Order: sequence, then C-alpha cells, then structure tokens
Amino acid sequence: MGLWVGEYQGIHRLWLRWYDAGGNWIPTAEEREALAGQVALAADQRAEAERQRAEQAQAQLEALQRRLRELGIDPDISGEG
Repeated sequence: MGLWVGEYQGIHRLWLRWYDAGGNWIPTAEEREALAGQVALAADQRAEAERQRAEQAQAQLEALQRRLRELGIDPDISGEG
C-alpha cells in the first residue's frame, strides 16, 4: 500500500492505494473499465485504418488494370507457364 495523488469518485486528493510487487498501482474497477474502453477504441481505429488501406490498394489495383487494358494488355494473364 502506498500514497497516490489523483481523482477518485470525483475527489482529487492524496489517497492510500494498493500497489503490486513491481510498484505499479492496482487499478480500480472504474479504471479497468476505462482502460478496456480505450483498448477497444484503439482496436476499432486500427481496424478502420486497415480497412481504408485495403480500399485504397484495391482502387489502385483497379486503376492499374484499367490502364493496362487501355494499352492493350490483359492484366488477367500472368505470363507464366
């Protein structure tokens, strides 16, 4: 147990607080919920960024395929074999 300055239940002051063996304070249930929400939000943001990246890559691919077709090249033929 140790001293911690912060806000708990709307009150900012010096509090007694539980710490683990590594000296890290143990989060309250509210803090755990808030952290879980932040983690979920970050995961959602990463997923959205990846979705946008995939859409951009697909649009670039389609533009390149159109350009190849305009040049008389069939982009669906691999040229191997």
